[in-house]
Amino acid sequence: MGTEKECNKTLRICGSGSVRKNKGRWQVVVSLINDGTGERTQRTKNTGIACFKESTRGKKAALDALAEFRSEIEAELAAAEDLRVAAEERQAKLEADEYALLPLGVALEKFIDFCLQMNRITPTTRDDYHFSALHIERDELGAIPVNEVTTDDINAWSARRIALGCAPDTLNKAFKLGKRLYTVLVKRSNDTIGKNPFDGALAPRIIGRPRNALRSDLVPKLNSICSMMPDSRFKRAVVLALHTGMRIGEVCGLRWCDVDFEAGLISVRHSVAYAKGMGSFIKDTKTHDCRAIPIDPVGLLPFLKEIHGIDLGKLRSRGLAASTEIGDCYILSEPGASFATTSYVRRAFKTFSETNGLMGTNDELITFHGLRHTFATQWIRQGGDIKALQSILGHKDAMVTLNVYADIEPISKIHNMLRVSPCLWRGYLGLRVDPGPMFQQRIQEAVETLQAFGYGITEPDDRNIVIRDVKTISRLYPTEYAAVLGAIPTEATVV
Repeated sequence: MGTEKECNKTLRICGSGSVRKNKGRWQVVVSLINDGTGERTQRTKNTGIACFKESTRGKKAALDALAEFRSEIEAELAAAEDLRVAAEERQAKLEADEYALLPLGVALEKFIDFCLQMNRITPTTRDDYHFSALHIERDELGAIPVNEVTTDDINAWSARRIALGCAPDTLNKAFKLGKRLYTVLVKRSNDTIGKNPFDGALAPRIIGRPRNALRSDLVPKLNSICSMMPDSRFKRAVVLALHTGMRIGEVCGLRWCDVDFEAGLISVRHSVAYAKGMGSFIKDTKTHDCRAIPIDPVGLLPFLKEIHGIDLGKLRSRGLAASTEIGDCYILSEPGASFATTSYVRRAFKTFSETNGLMGTNDELITFHGLRHTFATQWIRQGGDIKALQSILGHKDAMVTLNVYADIEPISKIHNMLRVSPCLWRGYLGLRVDPGPMFQQRIQEAVETLQAFGYGITEPDDRNIVIRDVKTISRLYPTEYAAVLGAIPTEATVV
């Protein structure tokens, strides 16, 4: 699919830009990112608008100049992109007929390289595609010519890989990659490839697995440990992830200019990523959108102000205040240094989790990404709005948020059942439970047990407690029933 060549030097604007003071004048800055290499550059322009060192005079005019400068760059990049696309469409012609004779494994590798050359995927996505393609290349399916692959061959490949212990979720990615290749080839070939064999094949079944969030009873333990730790880049990463739900790359790419103390907002514009052969680099967020996260005024705001003062003091003590703006410094790095890598944070947190026994809801030690799951889980458990959570987490669709986090703790089913049932059975004659002394004690024990699990529940009115078919509830939720409601008797005197 086209000849091999270096990654295109195509640029696009990354983030919304910023303004800063430079020798008594406001300067506007727009960040650009190379889609081919992931390299990040900046373009600056001196506005000539006067400013004072200790005030924000002229900042509004500088922001207007920033918007104008950004528009100029967008027009320039759009014109360059049109020329680039026209040239590449002439050069990178999809020779589908030649692909028909190649082994499927080789064709997949060339297809991935073609997509990267055409800037249809990023370098990090390329690495993921190469990993997925290995499941086909290392199987006998990868040696079959493209025009000879049948639906039965694909079904047999799926069965063989599952028998070897490959996860269905992983195989599904390889399945989709192969299907995408054939979709393009069928469309552009001269009847050499008549149909897509993946259309009739059975896709490996994706088995959903609950997200491993930190157990509710261990959240205070984690906060206690962090409060006793001295200031460090690792401590900052843990606190930010737990209290904002940001991804690991977004935490590593966060700079002080992204924190607005006056508005109480964190702007998530960039992310640190890793690609084979390129190392770590700055890129857009996963959804390529900038989002704002409110800063908790009770806990997170004082924490951020404290570490901001620490970094500002280091900047001045090292004599860097004149040449380096605090806003350009990364929160997880020493002032003036480059960004922290995601691999460092992952390794450090793995050791930290093992040392302190941070078990998750799946009875496994949590990873750093588990802090994001913990934030979302606590948000939902406290009755937080799903649409607001979607915006904070940066999900494209609220259905993603619901599907991932709505059922993360099965024990909450019992809690909600206790809250809903009295309302639904209200007025039904003959279903009031006689509140004898023993029953009163058992109900109190059940309430205390729920509270021990972190659920806020008010003490119920004795005569409005409905215990109807408790055996059915225990059959549907045996584990939760035994853990939480085991104190409630299955028999009660009905009056």
